[in-house]
Amino acid sequence: MKICSSLAVYASQICFALLLTGATAIYGQEKKEPTLDEIKKMRVVYTVAGMERARVRKNITYKKAGELSLQMDLYSPPDLGKDERRPAIIFVPGDAPWEILKDIKDWGVYLSYGQLAAAHGFVGVTFNHRSSDKRTKVRDAAADVDDLVNYVREHAGDFNIERDKICVWVFSAGGVYLRSVLKDKPGYVRCIVTYYSLLGFSKGEAPDDIAVEFTVANYLKQNPKALAPMLVVKGGKDFPDINGAADEFVREAMAQNINLEFINYPEGQHAFDVEDDTEQTRRIIRRTLEFIKEHLR
Repeated sequence: MKICSSLAVYASQICFALLLTGATAIYGQEKKEPTLDEIKKMRVVYTVAGMERARVRKNITYKKAGELSLQMDLYSPPDLGKDERRPAIIFVPGDAPWEILKDIKDWGVYLSYGQLAAAHGFVGVTFNHRSSDKRTKVRDAAADVDDLVNYVREHAGDFNIERDKICVWVFSAGGVYLRSVLKDKPGYVRCIVTYYSLLGFSKGEAPDDIAVEFTVANYLKQNPKALAPMLVVKGGKDFPDINGAADEFVREAMAQNINLEFINYPEGQHAFDVEDDTEQTRRIIRRTLEFIKEHLR
C-alpha cells in the first residue's frame, strides 16, 4: 500500500508516486519505486484514436512573476481552420515546490489531457504557476491561475478559442484556486470539473484568513443559480483532508441546490486517472469528457 505524508499532500500532483514508504510486494517480488523521471512520463489511462495528432504550441509566456517566466501550452484539433474557434478546457495543476511545478505542463499526465481535449474538438490549455510555498503564498499561486484564464480570453483570437466557452478542470490542491471562479461566477466559465481536489483547508493547515478565503464552499451561498454546472470526482482511497473538504463542499452544494454531478470512486486513489488502470477509471474520464461536451457546445 502507498502511504504519503502531509508533505506529500502538499506536493499534490506528484504525491501519488513521488513519496513512497517501503516497497510493494507483487507476486512475491518487490516492486521498484518509480523515479521522478518515470513519474513525469506517466500518462492518463484513457486514450482515444488520433489523440497524438493534436497540434501543439508550446512555451507561450502568459505572465512574468519577478524572475520567473510562467508558461502555457495549447493543444488544438488537427483539423482546426485558420479562422475557426473552439471552446477551451483549462487544466489547473495542484501545488508543489517550484522545482516540480516549473515543468509540470510537460508531464505525461497533462500532455495526454491536452491531447484528449484536442481529440474531442476542444483547445486544451496546460500551464505552470508558482508554488504556494507550504501555504504561505497561496494568493500568489491563485493570482497566476486567474491571470492565465484572463490571458487566454484576451488572446482568444490568436489561439482559435471561443473566449466565452471555457471549462476549468482542476486537480488535487488546484481545487482551492477555484476561489475566483466560484466567488465571481463569470458567465464565460460554462462548466467546472474537479478531480481528487482539495477544496478547502482544515483547521491548522493554513493561516485562518487563508483558510476562510480558499475554502471554496464558502462561496456557494452567493448567487448559487449563477454558478456553472460542476462535476466533482472523489477517490474513496484519497487522503482524509482532501476527502473531508470534498464532502463539505458537496453537502453545501446540495443545500444550495446547484447543478452538481458527483462521482464517488470507492477504489480510487489520489491521481486515479494515472494510477488506477481500470475500466472504472476509463468510464469516469469518458463521462467527464461527455459532461464537458454537454456544456461547451
